[in-house]
Amino acid sequence: MSCGSAPTILDSDLADFGSSLRGFIVLNPRLFTGLATSVKLWIFSHECAHQSVGPDEVKADCVAVRRGRRGGWLTRTGLTQICEFMSPARGDKSHFTGVQRCGLMKECFATGK
Repeated sequence: MSCGSAPTILDSDLADFGSSLRGFIVLNPRLFTGLATSVKLWIFSHECAHQSVGPDEVKADCVAVRRGRRGGWLTRTGLTQICEFMSPARGDKSHFTGVQRCGLMKECFATGK
């Protein structure tokens, strides 16, 4: 997978699974161990989406879901895996809770919007 001209940097010391900074993406390969492929691809796609939609987490989630559907790697089963991964996530000033995000991603998956 690629993210346009934005390079991907691997950093095993990153405190999160991934991050999107102006012009590049950072992923923590150590945290990817054991994750379902659909979850790994969604994380990458979510961070990549920030390159085009900016800091909006809901838009980045939806862009990642649409990319997965178009690319054929995101199925309903894969979305369930992503929701299971996200469900424990607490909300913060820029993120809804994992359960709320999952609900919005399911809507995006179903409607393509």
